[in-house]
Amino acid sequence: MSAATTTPDFASRASRLAGLLGELEGFVASDPANVRWLSGAAGEPHVLYGHTPLWAVVGPGGACRLVAAAADMAWLADLVDTDEVIPYGRFVFAGDVPPRLARLATPTPLEQALAEALEAVGAGARVGVDDGMPLTVQADLAPKLAPRELVPAAPLPIRARSVKDEYELERMRRANRIAEGAIVRSLSRAGVGASEHDILRWLRTEMVEQGARPMLGSVAFNERGALVDTVPTDRTAERGDVVRFDVGCTVEGYHSDLSRIGTIGEPDAWVRETYAALLAGEQAAIAKAAPGVRPSELYDIAVAVTRDAGLPEYDRSHCGHGIGLQIYEPPLVAPGHDEPLRAGQTLCLETPYYVLGRAGLQVEDAVVVTADGCERLGTASQDLIIV
Repeated sequence: MSAATTTPDFASRASRLAGLLGELEGFVASDPANVRWLSGAAGEPHVLYGHTPLWAVVGPGGACRLVAAAADMAWLADLVDTDEVIPYGRFVFAGDVPPRLARLATPTPLEQALAEALEAVGAGARVGVDDGMPLTVQADLAPKLAPRELVPAAPLPIRARSVKDEYELERMRRANRIAEGAIVRSLSRAGVGASEHDILRWLRTEMVEQGARPMLGSVAFNERGALVDTVPTDRTAERGDVVRFDVGCTVEGYHSDLSRIGTIGEPDAWVRETYAALLAGEQAAIAKAAPGVRPSELYDIAVAVTRDAGLPEYDRSHCGHGIGLQIYEPPLVAPGHDEPLRAGQTLCLETPYYVLGRAGLQVEDAVVVTADGCERLGTASQDLIIV
């Protein structure tokens, strides 16, 4: 089956999470990334703001139900089987209202809907929760759900979704390739007089036109590029300027996070030589990534090769991170992070270098760990982009 025809296997995902429960007897996922992974449900209020609870409840045998606001039932019908959604609250629709929506006019308390979902999936006394449920909500629910107990267990769904399936990888490939193309095309329009805001606007327009949602958007010239995740300004480009991109977008919730360096006109020797050293370090880490390799090893090789390639003073707190439905996921590519990589994990590898008062230089790419190495999720050149 080709990647283009794959569909998410939500039942398998819920079973994967259930297999990690240990002494727990159920799980309530409330973080939007976890809910989306388990069910495909992702509404604007929840993805952007976490405005109202939308929870995926998983039982010890892998059964799954959604708990959703009554107002969300209409749009959820486009994404999920509403027979497996237990609504709370009250909402009134006008017009020719089907029975499944008419019943929403009768109010249902949140705790009642959650209790019904827990019963439906066969949850026991100790139920794990992730970090998406505010502590105040947990405290309010605790006496109402007794004798069931809500137990903090945020790492479990993160581990369950750390190995990506082909459906997820296809969306991540698209997100990375859209971001790559947007960098090249936006920079091709730039020249002397173009502002940071101009380039960011062109870049985001390209992303939207290709079907992605723009997210991370740091575009900065020269010394402003050393300010890490700085906000673009009306600063205009001059000949010889360095343009640092640290940008990304999402496709159906899956992130890209990509860094490239462009120059307005020919770069000077320092830029060429420094970027070459950073690229050598990043590429060495990519070449090393494989099942069984520790993230700390990738950090060590990225730093060591960058130093040997011409930046003996190079130092970093980390040289990458996991990525998926969240832009930062485990593992961190840093000292002390020693759990071996597994095939199917996705991570960004990067070698940023911030020289205050001069420039920020960086190269960053996402990869998926394969059976015998890794594969870049993007395809574009990693070379300096000269316009």
